[in-house]
Amino acid sequence: MLAQTQEWPKVKLNTAPRVEVPLWQVWPTIQGQAAAKRAMIIAAAGGHNVLLVGPPGSGKTLMARGVRELLPSLSEAEALTVTKIHSVGGHLPIGQAMITARPFRQPHHTASVAALVGGDGFQSQASYR
Repeated sequence: MLAQTQEWPKVKLNTAPRVEVPLWQVWPTIQGQAAAKRAMIIAAAGGHNVLLVGPPGSGKTLMARGVRELLPSLSEAEALTVTKIHSVGGHLPIGQAMITARPFRQPHHTASVAALVGGDGFQSQASYR
């Protein structure tokens, strides 16, 4: 039984064309913040990381969520990787074969470095022995 090989059916991605949305529609509720918006656009275009710091209600989360709209759609390989990670973690939505939207994570401001990057500290201590 294990010697039999079976080819799995290919999963079709949603290849609907993306509708280009003008930037003024992406972040319509953020008043001002021209420098922050420009920085987010540059970061999205260059594939850079961004750290947003500021008082509550200044639009950090809204801008971070809006950046997803500026990024290109996931390629088939990226979608497969994201789906694998969600599946292993038990977060794959029921009835959804493939995740095609870019993931967005919003860690709490009190999250430790270990919580953000992973690991329990034991492996890093073992390497110093």
